Amino acid sequence: MSARTFVDTNVLLYADDDAAPAKQRLAEDLIEQLRESQSGYLSMQVLREYSATAIRKLNVPAKFARLKVETYMRWNVITLQPSIS
Repeated sequence: MSARTFVDTNVLLYADDDAAPAKQRLAEDLIEQLRESQSGYLSMQVLREYSATAIRKLNVPAKFARLKVETYMRWNVITLQPSIS
């Protein structure tokens, strides 16, 4: 069994960043490994940050960013809820 791995926004962004090919390849490899092992975890916040930053800073078309988010939604997605005591 693979260890659970929380994926930060930067990993998703590097996978789409043609300006940093070495980081892009590492990010793509990590994402593929986590997808195959089903051990990658994301939060809704990470997905929102990815979408906004990819569109704004990497000029990823909104339609493509949306498709990527839909794909990542098949992963283990954590929704954080405040605890009320």
